[in-house]
Amino acid sequence: DEVGVLADGQRAEAVLQVTFTGRHATDPMLARLTDLQLTVAELQWRQRKQLPTAAIIQHGVTSYRRLLDSSRDLGDGHCDGGDLLLARAQQNHGATRQRDAHDAVTAFRACIDGSPLAYGYRRPDLDAALALLADDPS
Repeated sequence: DEVGVLADGQRAEAVLQVTFTGRHATDPMLARLTDLQLTVAELQWRQRKQLPTAAIIQHGVTSYRRLLDSSRDLGDGHCDGGDLLLARAQQNHGATRQRDAHDAVTAFRACIDGSPLAYGYRRPDLDAALALLADDPS
């Protein structure tokens, strides 16, 4: 939008730049949620290409846990967190697998309960996490 004329006769314009990361982030929470979504997209791509996924899963789980600590509404961020925790549970064994499966169940339930009509299709993911819990040998 034009906001005036400069001393040399040029028109001055107001420019709004939305920055998601860095020191001048417009909304750090939005940046974190976007990072989580991009991490899940990267995970899915790596799974399709049969590339290593451990590092991207760890990054995503760490990001999700930080978001949980923020006490803000994560919306579909719980679905993304569930995806990452389920992927990590599927790669691990023993107590680590059970902890991640339990946390994935919690995340998927929060996702689905937050908007049953929008995220009811995530029920198979919840069931997969529940199946991992049921496989507990202890």
